[in-house]
Amino acid sequence: MSELKETAIQTIRMMPDDVEWKDILEELYFRMKVDAGLAEADAGDTLDWEEVKAELGLL
Repeated sequence: MSELKETAIQTIRMMPDDVEWKDILEELYFRMKVDAGLAEADAGDTLDWEEVKAELGLL
């Protein structure tokens, strides 16, 4: 079984028995976005604090 599929199954198993579809989808989407962000950070695709402030017009 792929690591991705196993992670999805384990995520669902940790949820309460009375979970609703909406909650499952929200949790899997959240996990997907977190994993994508971590992969970007690992690849060095980040901004330092000064770049963030400049993008937000805080400089």
